[in-house]
Amino acid sequence: MNRVLAMALVIVALTVSTSAYGQSSFATVSGTVSDTSNALIPGVSITAVNVATGVQTGTVSNESGVYNIPGLLPGNYKVTATLPGFQTATYTDVQLGNAAQVRLNFTLKVASANTTVDVTIPVDTLLATSSSSVGEVLTQQKVVDLLNDESLVTQHQEVKDTALKNLEQYKSISKNN
Repeated sequence: MNRVLAMALVIVALTVSTSAYGQSSFATVSGTVSDTSNALIPGVSITAVNVATGVQTGTVSNESGVYNIPGLLPGNYKVTATLPGFQTATYTDVQLGNAAQVRLNFTLKVASANTTVDVTIPVDTLLATSSSSVGEVLTQQKVVDLLNDESLVTQHQEVKDTALKNLEQYKSISKNN
C-alpha cells in the first residue's frame, strides 16, 4: 500500500512539474486591424515599444488583418499600427504583466490628402513642350493657292498685299539661284 501511495505521489509530482515547466512569464499582444468600414487590412506594421527599455518588437498583419506579438517582457508598452495611406494609430500605456495576453484591435482611418508630390523635369524639355509655335514649310503652289482663296483674305487685304510682295521677291530669288 505504501508502494502504491509512493508511486502515486511520484506521478503527481512529475505531472505538476511538467506543466509548471511549460509556463512562461512572457506576455503577448494580438488583435486585428481594420478600416473605418470594418474591412480587415493586411500588411499593416505593428510595433510594440517597451517604454522603460526602448526595445521594439514588431510584426505585420496577415492576409486576414490579424497580428500577434509574442515574447514580450512584462512592462509598460506603446503599440503602434502604421500603413502608408492611413493615419497611424497608437495605444499608449499598455501594461503587460507576467504571461498576460492582451487583445488590441486597431481601426485605421484614411490619411488626409495633404500629400506633396515633387516632379522634376529638365528646363529644356519644359520649354520645348510648352512652345506655342508650329512650323511647316509651305510649297510655292500652296502659298499661291492660299492667296487665291478669297474667303481667307477678304478681311485682311494688308496681309494679301504683303504676301504678294513677298511672293514676288521669292520668285525673283528662286530664278537667281
